[in-house]
Amino acid sequence: MDNNGERAQERGDAGGKRKKRDLGRAEWSRQNIDKRARNDKENETKRRKLEKGEELHTPIYATHFSQEDIENEQRRPKKKVAVLLGYSGTGYKGMQLSDTEKTIEGELFTAFVAAGAISKANAADPKKSSLVRCARTDKGVHAAGNVVSLKLIVEDPDIVQKINEKLSPQIRVWDILVANKSFSAYQMCDSRIYEYLIPTYCFLPPHPSTYLGRKLPEIAEKHGDLEAYKARQEEVAGFWEEVDEKYIKPILDETPEDIRKLVQKALFMEETSKPSDEGEVSGDKAESDKPADENTTSASSENAATSEGDDALRQRVIETVKTIKAAYNKAKRAYRIPSSRLTRVQVALEKYVGTNNFWNYTIQKTFTDASAKRHIKSFKLDPKPVIINGTEWLSLKVHGQSFMMHQIRKMVAMATLVVRCGCDPKRIEDAYGPTKIAIPKAPGLGLLLERPVFESYNKKGALVNNKKPIDFDEYAETMNEFKQREIYDRIFREEVETNAFTSFFNHIDHYGQEEFLYLSSGGIPAARPALKDSTAAQGAQDETDSTNRKAQREALREVEQESEDETNHNEGERNNQIAFLHSDRLLVRDEVASVTDPLTLLPPEIVLRILDFAPISALASLTATSKAWHDFIDVTHQEAIYSSESKTSQPQGGAKDFSFLSDSTSFSNIFKGIESWKDLCKRQTLLARNWASSQPVSRESVMQVGNDPVWRFRADFKRRFFVSTSHAGGLNVTDMDTGRILWRLPSTLDRDDENAVRPYAHLEYQDGMAVFDREGDAVEVWQAGLEGAAHGEFRRIAVLNHDCQTRGFQLSYWTLCVVSNKGKGFVYDMTQRPPKLTRQLEIEREAVGHLDQSQDAVIYSMGPRGYHAYNKTTGEFLGALQPAHCTDKYHIRPPPPSSSSASRRGLAERLFPPGAPRNDSLVPITLAKGPLPPPTDPEHVRHGEDEWGAGMLHGDLFVGFSRAGRVFVCPDWRKAVHNQASLAAHSSLIECESDGLSFDLGGWLSVRNHRLMFEIQDRIYIVALDDENRIQDVDHPTRASYSLLTSSAPQLAVPVSFMALYDDAIMSTYTTLGWRQPLPGGPQQQDGPARIFPTKAIRIVSLAPDFSNKTASDSNDESGLWTSEQPRPAADHMQAGLLRLVSMLGEQFGEEEEEEEEEENDDELEAMVADLRDEDVEGEIEDEEHGHTNANEQAHDRA
Repeated sequence: MDNNGERAQERGDAGGKRKKRDLGRAEWSRQNIDKRARNDKENETKRRKLEKGEELHTPIYATHFSQEDIENEQRRPKKKVAVLLGYSGTGYKGMQLSDTEKTIEGELFTAFVAAGAISKANAADPKKSSLVRCARTDKGVHAAGNVVSLKLIVEDPDIVQKINEKLSPQIRVWDILVANKSFSAYQMCDSRIYEYLIPTYCFLPPHPSTYLGRKLPEIAEKHGDLEAYKARQEEVAGFWEEVDEKYIKPILDETPEDIRKLVQKALFMEETSKPSDEGEVSGDKAESDKPADENTTSASSENAATSEGDDALRQRVIETVKTIKAAYNKAKRAYRIPSSRLTRVQVALEKYVGTNNFWNYTIQKTFTDASAKRHIKSFKLDPKPVIINGTEWLSLKVHGQSFMMHQIRKMVAMATLVVRCGCDPKRIEDAYGPTKIAIPKAPGLGLLLERPVFESYNKKGALVNNKKPIDFDEYAETMNEFKQREIYDRIFREEVETNAFTSFFNHIDHYGQEEFLYLSSGGIPAARPALKDSTAAQGAQDETDSTNRKAQREALREVEQESEDETNHNEGERNNQIAFLHSDRLLVRDEVASVTDPLTLLPPEIVLRILDFAPISALASLTATSKAWHDFIDVTHQEAIYSSESKTSQPQGGAKDFSFLSDSTSFSNIFKGIESWKDLCKRQTLLARNWASSQPVSRESVMQVGNDPVWRFRADFKRRFFVSTSHAGGLNVTDMDTGRILWRLPSTLDRDDENAVRPYAHLEYQDGMAVFDREGDAVEVWQAGLEGAAHGEFRRIAVLNHDCQTRGFQLSYWTLCVVSNKGKGFVYDMTQRPPKLTRQLEIEREAVGHLDQSQDAVIYSMGPRGYHAYNKTTGEFLGALQPAHCTDKYHIRPPPPSSSSASRRGLAERLFPPGAPRNDSLVPITLAKGPLPPPTDPEHVRHGEDEWGAGMLHGDLFVGFSRAGRVFVCPDWRKAVHNQASLAAHSSLIECESDGLSFDLGGWLSVRNHRLMFEIQDRIYIVALDDENRIQDVDHPTRASYSLLTSSAPQLAVPVSFMALYDDAIMSTYTTLGWRQPLPGGPQQQDGPARIFPTKAIRIVSLAPDFSNKTASDSNDESGLWTSEQPRPAADHMQAGLLRLVSMLGEQFGEEEEEEEEEENDDELEAMVADLRDEDVEGEIEDEEHGHTNANEQAHDRA
């Protein structure tokens, strides 16, 4: 901990001038700092760097606005405030602002800006807001209460709520109190209270087989202190012997003799040799006896060798060792600390009370440094431990004026070591003396700042100036709930996952040098430090007493490394150790490469840069190579490595946290609960691997929306619902996770209402805004999430009328583009209220209605004339894309009929929620070089002039679809529009077998993540592109392409009316058999058989890997339309039978000789689908009457 000054840097004060970190509070406050001059100097330095062309690194917390935005912002008054907050420090690099690391203050400052509490002019520099913290916390350390002071705009009465909405759930603002103008959270804080949670098993003595466990009684006997030592360990005497007899011996007795001997040697349970002399210590770790319960069970031998024939034996030994370690761990967690042991802990803690020289309890301080003297008011333990998940925990609370870096963690470690080693508590007082000793810092996992105390300010400043005092008791209930959920539960959970405390104390116990023997009866001299007087040692505190010895700093680094990182999992679970059998002795050590390890030759910066180019598979291999590589990648530099854009998919320019995941389009919520970059990398990698597989594992579900066929639908993954229109009119909002209708608008066929929606209404959608067409040439704009509206409820905010016949519209980038066949295009700014027409474009006449847009351009489909591109802002014509000029051609042949059944199974069992995982839902397809053979029919659609319909943009990629079944793929449309040669160089054509009959809808497209999706003749094709969005090498594709059918039976097939690719799912309309459902507000469904009818539903094919570890039977218990308490209706079983019947009938329709009974079944089936097909025909006629031909509709997969 360091709450009193800048983090320590190297010593060497120039001219005897005291550095800021060494100043006391009074001396600090007497400084006469010219802040304006300091800021001017910094700005001048930045200006000079810019003039020299040097790059200025922008802090990750800075939010930049254009000069125009800053000048247009209304100026509002600022007030000096005290912000009371709490946070869980897991995943953050401490409290203080950092230009490059994720910190609490960094996220807090960004939230202030986003909530409007800091002006745009000050959004990049916290100094302009006079940001000061009360208490600094280290990496991973939590705070239930902390205070920062700064100048904020606090006019909004709900400013606290707005700020909390912008923050991670790990950070909460309790209140914002207006304070005096001179208020400083740091200067006016009287004291601080910290709590440290520690498992009581940490107070168990070292195992007798460890280096420290043998040395303690040995040195006690040597100094005539053995009886006193035994008295101090009276409550735990014989604990390990009893554990060995009760838990370990039965395991060994059941182990074959040849294995048992090797295990005993591996665990050093029969080791009789003395520890190595000082002169024999060499290498990274001294060979020493290790505890049987140690996480890292290892021994080294230079000449160890093994043969492949020993693999089976080696594996049996390792498994036995793991079983024994698990038994030790279980025994420790079952330990319950007696009251006499608690008394010893309290006695040790009381040695800290008062004013003492804590120079040994921090870093970069000397004995003569006055700033090392700190006052501790109290240090108490809660005499009533609590038991969480079978482990007993103890709460320690320390109240002090201020604390230095790591001071509290070192105080806790020292007191715990004194008790567990049976040391005289006076050793704590000895540490206040001039001799430097190595005191390790306890894991940061258990530390939290409970609250700072502002007693003087509350009595004087606040009351005199009529300001509200800073009192955390007012928020006790909310804070306690947050502390339990985000701090305590996280500490308890991570202790089990990381085993941080066990790793920390085990490493001390088996450390083979004398650095920690000051805990013995020999006192500080037993540690044999190289320098006994720090005055003579200034500037040379860590040198060694021989070339082979490790310095104190190295000793502390090794010990603290075991528990420093929150993600450091139990090393017993790692797979990077290899057992070696040699001379009838088991030796376990890390695998070492036969070549020189780059970690020993290259600086970390170079290694990190190399790893930036390494694939994920290489990282996995390296972490299994050695402990050093594992620690480098998965511990020390985990965030830096996995947060790289080369390892995880992020927005362009990178991301500083996981907030960008809220924009993901995941049906399965695959990115929910991400807590580390490595976890994100794992999920993204497995998802991408499944997409790329030729037979991806998928889960399929079909959602029926009401009783009318779905026409258009859009998915809102933030709000978790679908918005859809239907053949029969109306609009429905359906819960994505349960299939229940949340809200709906009626059809114009049912009600003459201004809120009614016409049949076959086209629907566009973006982040809570829905746009659909109405009677005439107008479109309606509706918005969700307005004040007072229920979840899923929309309210109309505008009607956009047009004076000419419109053919289509498209919404994205908060811009609505509308096209007319009369040579006009309209561009609306949808961020305005009401939406504002910003540009009317003059385009060629007879646009067919398909259009799509990018950030700056819009492309219209012109039928036989291809596609025309325009600038949305200026209206400038950018050029035309004529696919007929494309010369690079490929073709796809449909899969054989034998593969069709795989795509038509699954629905017979269950409609919603998703069924069990399968790998045969998507049928692999392949692309071949060259065009399709020309058709023999001279009237075939491919012989005539082709008509181009749907077109879609995705970055620089443009894809178009034609009546003849051609797909135009243009990886860089901006270059292709220049001329015919440019188009030929930057485009390809994919030809498919098609009769053109299903093109009346204009074709359907979706483009996302280097894949494109389209429909041809009752089948959806998903074609994968390469990383440059070009056609892959057909002989060696890196991503698979596949297809799926559009209906549950060929007799039900009608054209798809919407399809889209998302992050982890494929969605489309799907023709199947449905059953009548009760609608909201309508009569309840009567028991008994329901009327079965053909309909179009929403089909979801999820490719998300399963991270829940549920079995297939578990997955069926998820909440959905049918829960475990609510049986599926008879209609579901009836549909299953009818679908099987349809499948059987479909297999017989192709036979030349049909029996009379089969013909009757055929007639009945055709009668069942007649209504659906009639609706499609009527819909086409009705659309033409209203100027919206089906060709004006298209599929868009916007997030």
